[in-house]
Amino acid sequence: MSKSSLSRLFLYAFCISLLFSCTKGKEMTTNAGFRYILYTDAKGPNPALDDFVTIEMVYKTAGDSVLFDSRKNSKPLRFALEKIPFEGSYEDGLTFLCAGDSATFYVPADSMFRYYFMKQGKNVPQEQTEFKKGTFLKFDIKLIRIQSRLEAEQEIALEQSKREKAGDQILEKYISEHHLESYRDTAGYYLIYTQRGNGKQVDSGLVISVNYSGKFLDGRTFDSNAKLGQPYRFVLGARQVIPGWEKVFGKLREGDKINLLLPARLAYGGEGFRDPRDGTFIVPTYAPLLFEIEVVKIEKIHSIAGK
Repeated sequence: MSKSSLSRLFLYAFCISLLFSCTKGKEMTTNAGFRYILYTDAKGPNPALDDFVTIEMVYKTAGDSVLFDSRKNSKPLRFALEKIPFEGSYEDGLTFLCAGDSATFYVPADSMFRYYFMKQGKNVPQEQTEFKKGTFLKFDIKLIRIQSRLEAEQEIALEQSKREKAGDQILEKYISEHHLESYRDTAGYYLIYTQRGNGKQVDSGLVISVNYSGKFLDGRTFDSNAKLGQPYRFVLGARQVIPGWEKVFGKLREGDKINLLLPARLAYGGEGFRDPRDGTFIVPTYAPLLFEIEVVKIEKIHSIAGK
């Protein structure tokens, strides 16, 4: 290739990259004053209330600090558009889009604060939240799909059934490989003592202090009290822990060490467990789990309060 041809090629590539880098969306404002930027011009119906929408969403503060990014999860968000929380919310903005559209919504931080804190009775000063007075939160949205409630619920039920079956298969394989069939309790968990304690019996209403680590069946640790630097404490019977823990702890004593194998329905089930900071899954849906637990101390609530 000649130098002149190569130069023309680089010039062409540069112009194309410049064109795309300068592409801007169309700024839109509704009659109610809701402002958004539309980057596409897809054709089709807009979602209506009671429809299910599937979206990718990133929302940020006015200073572009990311508060949530759905792309960190294994699949997009899907939910029923059941109500518009307030005029100018991102849910309100979705009703202006079609499947295939991408947009940035500018949602008033003051409105977000009023709805999520003041309206729900949470007494938190606005300056202590991410919803700074007079600013806008930016919601980058891609609307992937619109479905009727019936269509979406049928599809969700089928997906859940497949994930639940896959989780059960993982559990059964682990039980078979580790010869744990004889440890199964009638409640569905598998309890293996690694050390028998001789301390006080656990009972409802008592404060239980434990050392623990939670693992997936492939050996990966997803949680542990070690990062806290002290035992984890909870009140048995107060629904502060997963169902499998509530069921098994009534059999334990101070000083017991156990391995506890739980099917998903006794752990986090079809909801999974998300990181509250960004919504990503710490424990995915229908995951069987293994816990290594040591019962460190058992106390009455009033003895804790008196310290």
